[in-house]
Amino acid sequence: MVIEDKKVTEVCKLGQGEKVCRYLGFGQGHWQCLLGTPYQKVIDERVLQGEMKAKGINCAGPRSN
Repeated sequence: MVIEDKKVTEVCKLGQGEKVCRYLGFGQGHWQCLLGTPYQKVIDERVLQGEMKAKGINCAGPRSN
């Protein structure tokens, strides 16, 4: 699901360190929410292993966009 630029900063917290939503992704020229996709499990595992700075879960996923 494509995320508009305003929501990327206000909801996804881009640029705010650990508060940034872990499911925020960029591909095909736009921001995307990866919550509820096959990438979610990989992202969660990387957070648990300390491999990601972004640790937030800032929305209900693509349905809230």
